[in-house]
Amino acid sequence: MQLHRVGELALLKAVRKRFNTALQRDRSVLVPIGDDAAVFAPEASRLVVTTDLMAEGVHFDLAYTSPYALGFKLVSVNVSDVMAMGVRARYLLLNVGMKQESDEAFFEEFYDGIAAACEYYRISLIGGDMSGVRNDLFLSATVIGEGETFVTRRGARPGERIYVTGTLGDSACGLALLKLLSAAGRALVRRRISGMTPHSGGGEALRVNEKTLSWEVADPVLRRHLLPLARPSESIAPCATAMIDVSDGLFIDLSRLCDESGVGATIYMDRLPRSSAMVQVGALLGCDTIAWAASGGEDYELLFTAPELPDANPAETEGIPVTCIGEITGGDRIVVGVDGMQSPLQPTGYEHFIRNGEQ
Repeated sequence: MQLHRVGELALLKAVRKRFNTALQRDRSVLVPIGDDAAVFAPEASRLVVTTDLMAEGVHFDLAYTSPYALGFKLVSVNVSDVMAMGVRARYLLLNVGMKQESDEAFFEEFYDGIAAACEYYRISLIGGDMSGVRNDLFLSATVIGEGETFVTRRGARPGERIYVTGTLGDSACGLALLKLLSAAGRALVRRRISGMTPHSGGGEALRVNEKTLSWEVADPVLRRHLLPLARPSESIAPCATAMIDVSDGLFIDLSRLCDESGVGATIYMDRLPRSSAMVQVGALLGCDTIAWAASGGEDYELLFTAPELPDANPAETEGIPVTCIGEITGGDRIVVGVDGMQSPLQPTGYEHFIRNGEQ
């Protein structure tokens, strides 16, 4: 049934029923969904608030993004900002502008993704707003975190090391792959990546540039773009002097951190961590995976500075891979290429309000 036939009151009632059950287990929420405003009483002395939006045609394409993946990613990108401050995410406010002709199944699957993300990150949906839109789908979320201490972008000092979690460029690789797929290939991706559990290949493969790519190789990079997971920072925060999440690309986000700290940096390109899946897909597409690692957006890894970490640093003992990719300096921002040649670090990455064809 189309949403305009279901009606706002019925939709809100369904959301309230689904999420208020979970809220009953969170004693810090005093007034849950259903009132003019939520009331909560966190234990921590400091609250951290972030908000982010996703617009159809800019941040996502429904040709290959399932409603589940869309809901999950909306939560992840906001949780990542809170985790980049070194605190725990606790509460979620959600604003949804959905097409009136969308069907109820789309609505329910979208909230399945929201619910899965809330469970994964152990956060509570406490309110928001809902509206019909005439054209493109429009989503916005606000996440509130709490913690006794926090980490900003402003604490980096010369002599400290630059670290990054996980691998870089996977999301950009996944997006590049999606753009090259046929309608049938995108439909396969949309169907396959509609939940947290990866599906086995089952003999299916993707056709790209008249070549065949196995699902086992494609799935990790596609999943990193469509279903990103924010990195927990509890074990990193005590070591970090400055931190930011890699949302728009390593170089542009490192430049932001350096701007706030008033420092320079040297980055070694041969140290940028790349996944084997990205390297394989990049070879098939004939793309520069180092460029993806340097400037690809939406990896949502943590980029942080710290004095040199011990071999058995706290993050890695908790299963989070950490790589030293350079050091903070008091001078210019320099990139040392794979060939050893130096060049100025250009803050390349994703930027809004750039005219078509300039990115």
